[in-house]
Amino acid sequence: MTNPNEKSREEKMKEVIDGAKRVDGEEMNLEDKLKIAKHAPDVLDWAEKTMKEIRKDPKPEKLEDYEVTSCVLDCSWGPAEGGSLSKGGLKIQWGVKGVGFGELDIWITSEGKLRADSETMGRDFAKLIMCALMDRVEFISPKLEAITKEEHGMDSHADMDEEE
Repeated sequence: MTNPNEKSREEKMKEVIDGAKRVDGEEMNLEDKLKIAKHAPDVLDWAEKTMKEIRKDPKPEKLEDYEVTSCVLDCSWGPAEGGSLSKGGLKIQWGVKGVGFGELDIWITSEGKLRADSETMGRDFAKLIMCALMDRVEFISPKLEAITKEEHGMDSHADMDEEE
């Protein structure tokens, strides 16, 4: 029996196209949307297959029960030459058991505003991902940082040369 509330494939493809966003948060132009439309059937097939796999694991009811299985700083960027819509940003790829995987983009607009795109997961989920990333960061001591700078011929702080 067919669910009367279930969307048709055409409606789902339109959602893929309309829901696509530029990483800088700006509105997509017609050329961008046409590029997305060309690949919408493949994106939809991939999304449906992925969601079937994700649904095998139950989604936790509380955010603190989410299990972050992967969290990687994928890339960072600065302003593009010749002007840019952003002053730079970073992309974090994540995987969460029972939820799936995605990206968290954080950037500074050309007006200096800090913005983020969590793929509709929200602020609290973004905090969870940021905490998971920080749990994976290897912090270096000021002494080690001075040694590293010295090895690369960079100026190091004189006060870091003394034993702590």
